[in-house]
Order: sequence, then structure tokens, then C-alpha cells
Amino acid sequence: MPVAEEGFETAEAQAQAASSFHRVSTLRMKDGEVRYLRFISERIFTFDMHMGIPTKPQPKEVKGDKWPKLMWATCQNGKPFRLRDAAGNVLDEYEPGYGECHVHVVMKGKKDDFGKDKSVPRVQSFGLAVLREPVLDPVTREATGFRDVTEEFKDAEGVVHTIPKVVIVQQTYSNFWAPLKASMFLGSRTLCNRDFEVTRKDKDYLFGNNVTPDLAPGTPAWSRYERTLELLGNFDLFAQIVEWSTPDWYKRWFIEGATPEGGYGRQGDDDEGEAAQEAEGGTAVGSDALSQEEVDDFRASMRAGRS
Repeated sequence: MPVAEEGFETAEAQAQAASSFHRVSTLRMKDGEVRYLRFISERIFTFDMHMGIPTKPQPKEVKGDKWPKLMWATCQNGKPFRLRDAAGNVLDEYEPGYGECHVHVVMKGKKDDFGKDKSVPRVQSFGLAVLREPVLDPVTREATGFRDVTEEFKDAEGVVHTIPKVVIVQQTYSNFWAPLKASMFLGSRTLCNRDFEVTRKDKDYLFGNNVTPDLAPGTPAWSRYERTLELLGNFDLFAQIVEWSTPDWYKRWFIEGATPEGGYGRQGDDDEGEAAQEAEGGTAVGSDALSQEEVDDFRASMRAGRS
């Protein structure tokens, strides 16, 4: 089994060394956008990732026009897939099916738009969060708290549930996780007991946070997140990242003439279309419930409260 590379320390060390089906979307933010996040797990996983890799021609079995031009994959040469000895030391051998990454072979020597070798993966760290939004007093426009952004989910019996919007946060340590960690120094280092305000400015991210101890693991309110993950098939972030490394994932998107076990499946839904947007740096995932004016009012009230 793959071994998780997790925690802020691991993310920092690797960053320095590198200088019913329901999709859980990856958070994307455009320059100038503001998002509010509540992390629902303390676990931060770090993997080598291939981003924006050209896909194989659309297989004849796949109908429609949603086949993406680019796709991502977890590198099959990454450290989590290396074997360990009895003492837990990393060996030079890999699990079956790993150690000869297809992207390394076919992309070696090809340059991206920045002149870098496309076969070289990027170190990325992952967390799991729920999108949040501030609640504003209708008269004073001051922030009175936060609430979950929600969406509808239909279970296997056809019952529709309203659940918090869960997102995968995939970012580099230096641009995202390091300033997030620094913003936590004002109080407890616990990741899950606060709402984070995240602002993207060019390629960097700015953070503010508000500690809310009554919404944290072990509190009655936290059970809604546990129920949501159960409804989503006991969603496991680590397992999802590993899925992007599997031979079937590579067969599906990259290896010409190869077919994933069980075929392509899920044809006719929005999976390929959304995947294409994410792989090509497409649309941001977030709440449209607040206007820019409301966001500006909220941020002004936050600044006033800190002055």
C-alpha cells in the first residue's frame, strides 16, 4: 500500500527540496478572488503531481465533445509508492505497476510554456475543506458569523440531501500552505477550529482567520461534516490522490491503445467537462451567494474588528 506523506513539516521539506457518483471538485481561484474555507481534516498530504499533461486522442468508445485536451496525474515514481523495509526505511523498489511513470517517458525533454521539462512533476500538498460564506447583518452590513455553502446530493435511493460543499485544496507549500500556517500563529495551531479568509493576489495567497471553537472536531455541530463524508461514500482524500496514480487512470487519459479496466464509464455526465476545466486551469469553484459589495462590506467589518 502507498505510504502517506503528510503534515506541514513534510510539505515544507519537500517544497524546499523541489524549490452514486459525486465528484469532489478541486478549489480553483482567479486573481483577486476571495474564498472562505473550513478545513474538515487536520491531515495534509504531499505528492509529486503532473499537471496539464496532454491526453491521448479521444477513444472511439467515448461519445460527445467533453474529452479534455489536458489532464493531471499523481506521479507513479513518487516516494509514497516505494517499498519499505521492516523498519520503515524507504527502498529503491516500487509497488507493482509503479516506478516507470508513463509521463516521465513520453514527456521527457518536452518544454512547457515556461521552458521547463514537462516530465518533471510539481510537489503539491492537499487538504480537505468546506466552502463557507460570511453572514452579514442586513442593516449594519457587519459580519455576524459564517455558514456553509451548500449543494444538493442525490443518494443511491434517489433521496436528495442538502450538504456542505466539500472541496479539495491542492496547492504548493510556498504560495499557499506556508502563509496559511503563518496566519495560525496568532492562536492555536489547530487547523479545523477556524474559518479562513483566502485572497488570491497574482500567484500568492493572503490569509485571515477567525477561531470558532464551537465548530470543531468533537463538537455537536461538526457531525454535519461527518455525515456529508459518509454520504459521499466515506470520501477519503488520500485514496482519491492515489486513484490519480493508478494504471487505470493512466490508461484512461494518457496511454494510446489501452483501455481502463471496466471501460471508460460515466459517459454522458459532466465528469470529463469539469475535469477539462480543472486541468486547463479553468473556472473557480466557490459560492456565488455574495456580491462583491457584500464581500467588501464583510472585509471592512473584519478590519474594523481587528483595529
